[in-house]
Amino acid sequence: MAGHLGVGGGPPGGAAPGRRPVRRTAGAVGGRDCCGAIFRSGRRSAKVRERGARVARPHLTTAVERAKFRREMTTRWDERKLDTYIQYVTCVKEISRAAMAAGRARDQGTDPSEALWEMETSENKRSILFETFVLLGNDKAATAAHEVNRRTWELLRAARKPDSGAAALDVPLVEALNGLHQAARADLTTGRPASGR
Repeated sequence: MAGHLGVGGGPPGGAAPGRRPVRRTAGAVGGRDCCGAIFRSGRRSAKVRERGARVARPHLTTAVERAKFRREMTTRWDERKLDTYIQYVTCVKEISRAAMAAGRARDQGTDPSEALWEMETSENKRSILFETFVLLGNDKAATAAHEVNRRTWELLRAARKPDSGAAALDVPLVEALNGLHQAARADLTTGRPASGR
């Protein structure tokens, strides 16, 4: 009987009499390490999140770049409109000054030809700039520019008459220019984001 006892007098396998042997494997589930499985599962989840972030990041970058491009294009467009507007108004004022100089020359009995030449030169530039201004500006600015044109033509017709003095050149051009200033200012600020945003 003693020959059937295990080490220390117990049954073989070290189990107590009447009890089944228990295999002790720390953290084992179905023969696999559950801690290792959780760790590997966590790593897989982290990789999935990382891949998702890599996929989302290009879309976010593209949206930011598109918004930046739109802002830059709006700024460039406004700058071009502003330059055209300034050049157009400058030509109109040059026409007015030259016409008045021609009228004063006639009143004084001097030759108005140089002033008339300057007037016509500015008118040629104004005509070209007007076409650009209408293409770039909105409807209200274009309408205001048409009114400036009408008053400018009135001034030109009066100044071209050989007997027209300064008194005959009283055309409400300044009022038309004020309307153009207001319309152009509104056009240049349309669609621009408020400051501080």
